[in-house]
Amino acid sequence: MLVAEDKLLRYMQEEAYKPLTIQELEAVFGLESAADFKEFVQLLNRLEEEGKIVRTRSNRYGVPERMNLVRGRMEAHSKGYGFVIPEDGGGEDIYIHALDMKGAMHRDTVLVRVQKRSRDGRAEGEIVRILKRANQTVVGTYRDERHFGFVIPDDRRITTDILIPHGASNQAQEGQKVVVRITKYPEKRLSAEGEVIEVLGYKNEPGVDILSIIRKYDLPEKFPAEVLAEAERVPDEVAPEEIAQRRDLRGKTIVTIDGEDAKDLDDAVSVERLPNGNWLLGVHIADVSYYVREGSALDQEAYRRGTSVYLVDRVIPMLPPRLSNGICSLHPRVDRLTISCEMEINSRGDVLNHAIFPSVIRTVERMSYRDVYELLKGSAREREGNVSVGGKETSDEKDGVPVDPEQNADAEVDLVRYERLRKRYEELLPLFQEMEQLALALRAKRMRRGAIDFDFPEAKILVDASGKPVEILRQERTIAEQIIEEFMLA
Repeated sequence: MLVAEDKLLRYMQEEAYKPLTIQELEAVFGLESAADFKEFVQLLNRLEEEGKIVRTRSNRYGVPERMNLVRGRMEAHSKGYGFVIPEDGGGEDIYIHALDMKGAMHRDTVLVRVQKRSRDGRAEGEIVRILKRANQTVVGTYRDERHFGFVIPDDRRITTDILIPHGASNQAQEGQKVVVRITKYPEKRLSAEGEVIEVLGYKNEPGVDILSIIRKYDLPEKFPAEVLAEAERVPDEVAPEEIAQRRDLRGKTIVTIDGEDAKDLDDAVSVERLPNGNWLLGVHIADVSYYVREGSALDQEAYRRGTSVYLVDRVIPMLPPRLSNGICSLHPRVDRLTISCEMEINSRGDVLNHAIFPSVIRTVERMSYRDVYELLKGSAREREGNVSVGGKETSDEKDGVPVDPEQNADAEVDLVRYERLRKRYEELLPLFQEMEQLALALRAKRMRRGAIDFDFPEAKILVDASGKPVEILRQERTIAEQIIEEFMLA
């Protein structure tokens, strides 16, 4: 008779259960054949490795929670101590003194025994077992000694230097940033050991800092061959038969509004006035799920990556660029598949009704925050008879810090630039003015409800072709950003 994992765990979790030997458990579950017993032993070993059950020194088995043990994730501190955060999300964090770490490193999965409570009631414990190591590789600075080397980790929460035996340095030089693979983990008084698998360069060389971040978090720079092959099979154009099955919104005036350097345009918006005076807001999100099927190589790789990662000088996308910058990007004047949400909203910002449906759209323009802001600001000042020539493209300083022209809310309107923008987007200006009114109505409602405005200064770092930072700009949040923020919240 085979024993199911959940049945065994439920039995051990019963209040009356006392830790039993493997022979006693064999009798409880009525195992008769040698094959059943062998499979039962394999189950016990697997559950023990996963930390779901614990074997005592007298070879008896029980579940951690019934043996004063907690399974959790280690959060180490640079000073050597740490806290174990229970994996089940319940209970308090457990303080671990540096002498009780037992070789556990930052983010390892561990079993901890609660030993006592401090005067302030804080739980304190010691590591009993390390179930899963979180750090297979570490990024750090190589230091060269005569007969060996060692690596000082960049992450100060990894408090042990990593010894590099003779011949395992991969010709790394003193002071270079390296990636080291751990071959032996710290134990008692012995340090961790490893081998250098990649030399990144000296820390002050352009691009080494970004490369260090990529290696530190094990960010995947390349896609597996089967993922790229699957992406190549995705068509470049929308199939007519799919269009026939969706609501066709290609006749609507729909735009994307993003930063000037954005490549993956994954949301678009539309606003129109209804005969009753309310607004009809449309938010249209790229229907990536049509192209990335559940369980496919693309889906599994996207799940593994979790998100796109935006670094100072590059983006590490969740999907291959053929999709993220191609058929799944809402480029202007081409058909794209989307999931749309259309909402009727009154002047107080109340959503009266809505509909969510598969759709096909064709955006009319790819707008930037800067252009939308300058169109709205310029037209407002024009109505007031207050447009002035800045003498140069919109730019300014705030507290002595250069401000990004794309997002400078206080800059003068450059008359020449405004007139050029107005001439190009004259037909769309009324649309942006409606968007502004609707966004302000939605924002006013949120403020009435007690929303917190997290309008903190942000910085934009500009780098040259070699990856060296050349300028830091202060980004200001303008009405253009607020339009998209409010529409996405709605």
